[in-house]
Amino acid sequence: MALSPVQDPPSHTDKTMPRRAFRRSCDRCHAQKIKCIGSEGAVARASCQRCQQAGLRCVYSERCPKRKLPKPNPAESSPASSTAGLHTSSSDSSPPVPSDGLPLDLPGPDSSGVSLQFLDPSADCDWPWSSIGVDETVVNNCLDLSHGHGHGDLSCQLELPMPDLPSPFEFSAEKSPSPSVSGSIAGAVSAQRELFDGLSTVSQELEAILLAVAVEWPKQEIWTYPIGTFFNASRRLLVYLQQQSNTRSDQGMLNECLRTKNLFMAVHCYMLIVKIFTSLSELLLSQIRHSQAGQLTPLEGHQFEPPPSSSRDRSSVDTMPIFNPNLHIGGLFSYLNPFMHALSSACTTLRVGVQLLRENESALGIPPAQGVAASVSMGKEEWADGEDVASAVTTADEDLRQPASRILSMVWSDEVGDQKAKSADAAGPRSRTLAVLRRCNREIFSLARQHNLAS
Repeated sequence: MALSPVQDPPSHTDKTMPRRAFRRSCDRCHAQKIKCIGSEGAVARASCQRCQQAGLRCVYSERCPKRKLPKPNPAESSPASSTAGLHTSSSDSSPPVPSDGLPLDLPGPDSSGVSLQFLDPSADCDWPWSSIGVDETVVNNCLDLSHGHGHGDLSCQLELPMPDLPSPFEFSAEKSPSPSVSGSIAGAVSAQRELFDGLSTVSQELEAILLAVAVEWPKQEIWTYPIGTFFNASRRLLVYLQQQSNTRSDQGMLNECLRTKNLFMAVHCYMLIVKIFTSLSELLLSQIRHSQAGQLTPLEGHQFEPPPSSSRDRSSVDTMPIFNPNLHIGGLFSYLNPFMHALSSACTTLRVGVQLLRENESALGIPPAQGVAASVSMGKEEWADGEDVASAVTTADEDLRQPASRILSMVWSDEVGDQKAKSADAAGPRSRTLAVLRRCNREIFSLARQHNLAS
């Protein structure tokens, strides 16, 4: 029999401790259930090849002797002890706790061998129960830790895998039922959103027109301006404003918020119309001045130049211009008198523009004294030069009852009752806008009266 390299504690001697048999394989190979290749002939077993390759200390533990349970005496058994017998039989199904009488070699301070034979359900140990259900991975981890650190105390805790229990914080969130919305409220909200989409479209069109008036239109001749796009956008705004005024205002808080948003968008569109009309008035006046000075060419830029002739008599055909094949009857006047054609077109444009502007102000609820259309002089010189254009704006409370009027008062820098702006240069946006519109209208219609065009 080979001796274990593990030294016995000093308190035991060869006389008190009987010789015991050791395992044929080391603890590591036995726990992993692999073949242990070591030296069996030597008294002190050498380290096996696997432990040497792993760099671990090779330990051979002793075999636990077979435990013989004492047979109970049938004569001593009584019916009173049947309950104890049932308890004993039920307790045999669980592994016994090692006591002082069970021969277990706990490692001393100078050794690192750990005897875990009572955890091994293999055939080397003849236990009356089949298995204790200990995971082999846990045992291997304990052995590797004890061998690697060289400690003698058993510090590894055997933790069995815990079952997957449902977390107390995980719960299925049930969707709360959405509050029921009446059909009338839902219809009102849908109508307000559709109205906002329409106003947004008009706003984008007006912004594009304002850019074209400032950049593209000055490069063209006055009778080629696409004025229909501006008038149609102004008319669509008027339709949306009338649609907004027909909707009810007592349809809930959300409907009120949507109405306020639409009102801000409508005021923005109105401001764009005012700016476009102001820029267009300046452009019309500039083109009329050029036409009056003889610098404006007829339609399509074809100015007729009679061919040189030595004859004194010229035919009327020689003095007629070359007409464009696509010429309409409405543009025929531009060939005969370009200046009068430009002046007549400008007067018509201003009349239609002021009329659409006045109707939009009425649909928005803007009082005439605060609007722009009523402050523009159409054919009459009602305002003297340098007169304060903001003086006609009244401060009465009834003029500021409409929400659009209050919003417009905040937008214009010279609000109601402002008497500090005495000139167009020192005034705010509203004063400058009114000054430009009044000046352009006064000069254009003054020329029209001189040529008997203004009624």
